[in-house]
Amino acid sequence: MARVCILLVMAALIAGMAGCNGSGGDSYYLTIASTYGGSVTTPGEETFSYAANTTVELVAEPDHHHHFVNWTGDVDTIGKVTAAATNITMYDSYSIIANFELDEGWYSLTIFSNYGGSVTEPGEGYFAYAANTTGELVAEPDDYRQFDYRFKEWTGDVDTIANANAAATNITMDDSYSITANFEWFDIIQVAAGCWHTVGLKNDGTVVAVGYCGYDLCNVGSWTDIIQVSAGHFHTVGLKANGTVLAVGWNDDGQCNIGSWTGITQAAAGFGHTVGLKADGTVVAVGWDMYDLCCDVGSWTDIIQVAAGLRHTVGLKNDGTVVAAGWGGYGECNVGGWEP
Repeated sequence: MARVCILLVMAALIAGMAGCNGSGGDSYYLTIASTYGGSVTTPGEETFSYAANTTVELVAEPDHHHHFVNWTGDVDTIGKVTAAATNITMYDSYSIIANFELDEGWYSLTIFSNYGGSVTEPGEGYFAYAANTTGELVAEPDDYRQFDYRFKEWTGDVDTIANANAAATNITMDDSYSITANFEWFDIIQVAAGCWHTVGLKNDGTVVAVGYCGYDLCNVGSWTDIIQVSAGHFHTVGLKANGTVLAVGWNDDGQCNIGSWTGITQAAAGFGHTVGLKADGTVVAVGWDMYDLCCDVGSWTDIIQVAAGLRHTVGLKNDGTVVAAGWGGYGECNVGGWEP
């Protein structure tokens, strides 16, 4: 019905103009629309201009499983309002609608979605189904950025939807229904757990933290443009979109001294040290360096991911092998035999 409403508004505006421009009887406007289930093929569906007293042919054609019902609107000069093929004589400016209905034994399903995604199966709009047919429904969130949106629920005429909370489900057509796929914005897109605190990265690039907040390790409320967070024992680290890094919390071993870092693509907070992966595949680290868990990473190359533990540091190489530095008293650094 949305297209009908839009055309009726246009018709009202055009009719107003016609009242002025057509005062001499030279021409009039005819605005034509249709309901779901068919279309006007002659002369078409839009606004047309005709000379006064012209007789205009009208032909309405139903879609499959529909039939024409009647013409409504300014129908006084239509030859036969219940005929799909008829005519209208232009004594004034008119607005008319071709009305269609479903055939017996058929029902309609009208599907919409809100912002954040779309219905990919069967699509969005108006569909006709035989009575008791089960139709597949699939709703997919947008992927403007990873995890931006998620499917929430189907609303509307959902009594015969198998699972209104499932993005992929089905509906049984016992009647004509209208449904909407609803999506919601992901607020928190990443979490990190420290010793006694938890950090959350929000979709807008800000950060929240709760738990033990000694050493100001939860003092992240002013951070912006963050794309990744990591929680250490008593410190918190945030990677900014520009490749620099922020850190707050306990700094007795210099684990928060990352202010000069640039070109970082991932940051990891350990017990008393912080590790940064650079865009060129090399690694930097600051903080507690007992067992060489910081200094030994300076020679690493071709790294694509890093992780920081209590007393050791681990790096994943782009060939699928793994390197480690630091204390290996429990064998935690025995990764040399790992193969892709």
